[in-house]
Amino acid sequence: EETNLRLGFFEKAKVGFFRHIFNFKNKFENAIGVSVKEPHTSFLNGILLGSKQNMPQDLKDDFNVAGISHITAISGYNITIVALIVSWFLLFFFRRNVAFWFSVVAIFVFTILTGASASVIRSALMGGLVLLVNNSGRLYDSKNSLALVAFLMVLVNPMILRYDIGFQLSFMATLGILYLAPLLKNYFKKLPSLFNFGETFLMTVSAQVMVLPLILFYFHNLSLFALPANLLILPLVPLGMLAGFVTGIASMIWPNLGLVFGAVAWLVASLVIFLARFFSHLPFASLNIFMSWYAVVVIYVIIFWF
Repeated sequence: EETNLRLGFFEKAKVGFFRHIFNFKNKFENAIGVSVKEPHTSFLNGILLGSKQNMPQDLKDDFNVAGISHITAISGYNITIVALIVSWFLLFFFRRNVAFWFSVVAIFVFTILTGASASVIRSALMGGLVLLVNNSGRLYDSKNSLALVAFLMVLVNPMILRYDIGFQLSFMATLGILYLAPLLKNYFKKLPSLFNFGETFLMTVSAQVMVLPLILFYFHNLSLFALPANLLILPLVPLGMLAGFVTGIASMIWPNLGLVFGAVAWLVASLVIFLARFFSHLPFASLNIFMSWYAVVVIYVIIFWF
C-alpha cells in the first residue's frame, strides 16, 4: 500500500539541502577516483570525508595493526585543518566578520558530509567555538570548551556515554592532549623542534595513553609500533588532505587538470600506505590483549591520579 507524504516548506527545503550536499559528496569522491587509483582513492576519501567503505580489507587491517586507523576517522585534527584552510582563504576576499560566518557554514556542511558521528560533532563544536572566540577577540580555553561541548552532547543524548565508542575515544584523546601533554612536557624538555617533532610527539603519546585502556577493552589490540608510525605519518595528513581536496575540485572542473594535482596526492598517499604496511608487517607488530571493564577503571584512576 502506497503512502503519500506531504512535506511542508521547511521539510522540503531540508531534504533538498541534504540531497545537494550528498550529491556533491558523491561527485567529489568520484572525481578523486578519476585522478587517483585505488587504494589511494579510498585513503584520500577517508582522511577528507571519513569514507572508508571502499578501502580494501587488507589495507584496513594494516592500518589497525600499525595503530593509525584513526587518521581515516574524521576528528578534531581534520576539522581544525578544514577551519584554518577555509578561514585563511576567505580572508583574502571578505572582512573577518563575513569570513567567520562562511567558516561556520563550511564546518557545518563538512560535518554533514562526514556523517555527523559523535566524534565529528564534538570536533565541529570545538572548532566553531575557536572561530567564535577569535572573531569576538576573547581568549580561548580548550578545557572549558571541551567541558561545555561534552555537557551539551550528553544533555542531548545521555546514551553516548555508554554506547558511543567514537565519543569515548575522541573525548579521552582530547583530555590527554589538554591535561597529560603539559605534564609530560616537563619530562621531555629537550625534544627537537624541527618539523614540530616535539609537539607532535607529546600530543601523540598523550592521546595514545588516554585511549589505550578503551582500545584494549573494545578491540583487544595493542600496536607496539603505533608511536613511531604516528610520528612519521601524522605530519603527512594535512598535506594529503590539501592535495586530495585540490585534486577533487580540479578534476570536477577539468579531468586533465585533476591528473596533474592527483600526482601529488598519489605520492603522499603512497608514502602513507607504504609506512602503514611496513610497520604492520614487522615482527610482533601487535598483540592481542583482553582487558576487563574493572581493569579499565583502575588504569584510568591511576592516570588521573598522576
